[in-house]
Amino acid sequence: MLSILDLGENALSGEIPSWIGKGLVGLEILSLRSNRFNGTIPPKVCDMGHMANLHLHILDVSQNNLSGTIPTCFGNFFGMVVFNDPFRARAIDVYRDTIMQVIKGRDLKYRIRDVRELPFNLDLSGNNFVSQIPEELMLLTELIGLNISRNHLIGKIPENIGQMKRLESLDFSSNHLSGSIPPSISAISTLAILDLSFNNLSGAIPSGTQLQTNSSYIGNSELCGFPLEKKCFHDEQSQAPSHNDLKGQAEKDDLKINWFYIGIVSGFVVGNWGVYVVLLLKKTWRRAYFRFCDDIYDKLFVFVAERGVRLKIKLKCSEVQD
Repeated sequence: MLSILDLGENALSGEIPSWIGKGLVGLEILSLRSNRFNGTIPPKVCDMGHMANLHLHILDVSQNNLSGTIPTCFGNFFGMVVFNDPFRARAIDVYRDTIMQVIKGRDLKYRIRDVRELPFNLDLSGNNFVSQIPEELMLLTELIGLNISRNHLIGKIPENIGQMKRLESLDFSSNHLSGSIPPSISAISTLAILDLSFNNLSGAIPSGTQLQTNSSYIGNSELCGFPLEKKCFHDEQSQAPSHNDLKGQAEKDDLKINWFYIGIVSGFVVGNWGVYVVLLLKKTWRRAYFRFCDDIYDKLFVFVAERGVRLKIKLKCSEVQD
């Protein structure tokens, strides 16, 4: 039974042969990467998604000229949906070659000895696929890497992408995707590489420590929020005080001012009454206080009288000169 079909990095052209996938229910690796294949993916490829095939680890058709839509039947690749039965997976002792895969944004070579050690990877990048991302792809919960970058895909990122909890590398860059980034994407705690750059995405970037790299979002002019410099409108609103906040603050300030004046008046009244009580109870203090008041009165009287006399003299001198 054929387990590995690796035709990658050749100069093969034309359409993918229609027999690809037919009867290959035991196929574990299919690599057609870096060729010149064109046309659509033949329907027979979907036969590899038969329930009898729990072995498929890698499907790589990247860097070709394929067109059409991404087949929805890819969601039936059961080997990528349910973790392989260890009794079904087997070591390959007769094949000692390596296979190139792009994982976490790097070209990595894997030595093929035991398929169980290979990552589940689906790479459709660098083609001319159109239409929307099939929601069925989100069923491939065993995937480690999903790369559909550099195509012509439109529409929104599926909301249920967060169920792909084993993803370590996700690349949707250089398409025409629109709408907001699903909040569920921040639930993928294993995600080490995320690239959504150069699309038409909009709205706030979901929070999540694995998502906070500026380069992951560049080329989306309508995106906002950290780590981008562009702030979201609701963030600016939350930072700016609302009318109710301003009104409440004004009321608090008025209340503080009222209590300030109340304190001054209270202090004045209490202070005066304290002086009066002391003067009433202390005879010596009362005499000293009134003596002090008389002295002040006499000094003021003399001062005013002198000033009055001087003023009259000046006025008379002015009249004589005139």
